[in-house]
Amino acid sequence: MTSHDAKSYIESFVNYEYTLDKIPASAFNLQRVDVLFGLLGNPQNQLNVIHVAGSKGKGSTSSITASILQKSGYTVGLYTSPHLRHWKERIRILNRASPIDDADDIFADMISDNDLVAILERIKPAIEIMRTRQDLGHITFYEVLTVLAIVYFVWNKVDFVVLETGLGGRWDATNAVPSLVAAITPISLEHTAILGDTLDKIAAEKAAIIKEGTKRAVVAIQESSAFDVIHRRCQQQQVPTLYVGQDIAYQSVTQTIREQMFNVQGAKRAYRDLHLSLVGKHQLVNACVAIGVIESLEELGFTINPKAIDEGMAHVFWPCRWEIVGEAPFIILDGAHNDASIKSLVQGIQEIFPGKNITLVLGISQDKDRQAVCRPLNKIVRHVILTQAQHPRAYAFGKEEATILFPGKKCAIASNVPEAMALAHAQTSLDDVILVTGSLFVTAQARELLHHPADKHSQPNVSI
Repeated sequence: MTSHDAKSYIESFVNYEYTLDKIPASAFNLQRVDVLFGLLGNPQNQLNVIHVAGSKGKGSTSSITASILQKSGYTVGLYTSPHLRHWKERIRILNRASPIDDADDIFADMISDNDLVAILERIKPAIEIMRTRQDLGHITFYEVLTVLAIVYFVWNKVDFVVLETGLGGRWDATNAVPSLVAAITPISLEHTAILGDTLDKIAAEKAAIIKEGTKRAVVAIQESSAFDVIHRRCQQQQVPTLYVGQDIAYQSVTQTIREQMFNVQGAKRAYRDLHLSLVGKHQLVNACVAIGVIESLEELGFTINPKAIDEGMAHVFWPCRWEIVGEAPFIILDGAHNDASIKSLVQGIQEIFPGKNITLVLGISQDKDRQAVCRPLNKIVRHVILTQAQHPRAYAFGKEEATILFPGKKCAIASNVPEAMALAHAQTSLDDVILVTGSLFVTAQARELLHHPADKHSQPNVSI
């Protein structure tokens, strides 16, 4: 099997990430993953897993946690979603340098083509058996990829796996994996057609990762309705829990365009003058959840080098989350995509770039609340360029809608991200800021473009 064959095979399975608004009930069936794991000898039971769910910040929290563990000398597997360039980015073993398959790869430690082929050849017979199980429905791309990642981590004998949920928690494929520690990041309204139309319903889906076998839980600051649901789940499962805002408190010290310094009073000890390479006050909550996970692991008997907490936070790399990819003008990429994450982004812009003129490049997915995303941004932007990613879920803005969403602002509509970025550069002075946000798909394409300057100045085809 060649690497091309392996990729084509995995991509041949139904991928509901392209059609989140049209997911059938049959898409959610953990039994498929359980059965596939069983055919493979239940490799998931051989791992020390930290499972992370939430509406916002779960990727950042996962990356911070993995970075701390890696700096403490552990071999750490990290499974996240979505990806920026290729789905192989979702499967990483931190600082395990793999042969670079593509000079433009974002993470050198993601699964290599050779490893992908080797693992797939091992698990393909079991996957093919699953194809014959009509009673279980069709196995999906995400389920296959999740099982492949777990087998990869077991084969490489990692010390820990940090596992980010994809959608929700209860029925997510990752929830077929037992966890030592479950972490819940802030809950907000998202995917309401699938997860429920209230915070408490969504919280119930996320909190379902706290299950039999979970030894500890860590919970971020929550709205009261979400907190009550999560707290009740922890009590029902009799899982000792650390709550940010109660057991763990933080204090911001300083914040620059590239890092922030803060103090934390943890459940076990105090941490002073910590450095975090992720900017935005909301990231401090994510960092506190990561500290809660580390302290929970210590309670379970694992040894963590105290210096690793600051080193891990200072060196964490999580692209398209307040990522500065240019200066003069500053270009900031941030994949914020819902009301809560956009408000956090706006707060960061106001604090770090007061008085700057902001040119907004915005693209969102069809299932997002456009009013909720655009309303906070309208307060800080001067120029607005609406665009869409090359993705089936991308939303196409109209001229009339643009004037409603951004009243009083000069708006342009660009048919794609390269055109939007070209227009943004033309409208922004060297002293000001271009903010690209609304979707990881848009920020990923902008990032790709900015790493290939020859394409950057293509003539825009826009309507104003």
